[in-house]
Amino acid sequence: MGAEDDRSGPAWDDPVLMLLAARLRTAHQRIAPLPRDTRQRLHRQLLAITDLAKRDHELAARRLAAFLADTDLPGGTDHAGAAATGADGAATGQRRDADAGRHRA
Repeated sequence: MGAEDDRSGPAWDDPVLMLLAARLRTAHQRIAPLPRDTRQRLHRQLLAITDLAKRDHELAARRLAAFLADTDLPGGTDHAGAAATGADGAATGQRRDADAGRHRA
């Protein structure tokens, strides 16, 4: 059995990406017990965030934080202050607040 056959997990170890992946998994688990219509709507939003993470993980982290804050999922605020930072070193929550201010103007 070669290294290419090992399917135990990702071959990379980027803490920011690992945190984003864990938060996405947790969000999917939290919407699972919700009523069908609500679950489907939230699941579509999470799939869009997951797809975005393939191209821009920093923006995906900000959108996931906003999604968790806006949906009031059980435990949704426990990760709001997580140590995920972007390339500029700003916490994702701080950038989300700055982004929100730009869109209101």
